[in-house]
Amino acid sequence: MITGHLGFGHDAPRREDGSVLGGRLLHSGRDTEWGLALRSHILLGYDLPGTGMSPDQVTAKVHEALGPNPLQHAYDQLAFLSRILPPLYVAENRGMSIPRPW
Repeated sequence: MITGHLGFGHDAPRREDGSVLGGRLLHSGRDTEWGLALRSHILLGYDLPGTGMSPDQVTAKVHEALGPNPLQHAYDQLAFLSRILPPLYVAENRGMSIPRPW
């Protein structure tokens, strides 16, 4: 399981501990015979009622048009990872050294 906080925009509000206010993210993965099965849950606007926003304000802030954005982000991210991870795995398990892209 991997969890995270989501914010809206470059200046997303934060709690005193620095965590971003806005939404939550949960990735759960499990091993299968053919690889990793990953399920992602994204709760847009989850934290906003706790900041005193009314339901109408939350709806205005988290417009339904935002919904496809995390899906597109996940698709792009996993498409790149599907190309990078297999050769990296082979290289690390054959004792080879390859330059990392980061």
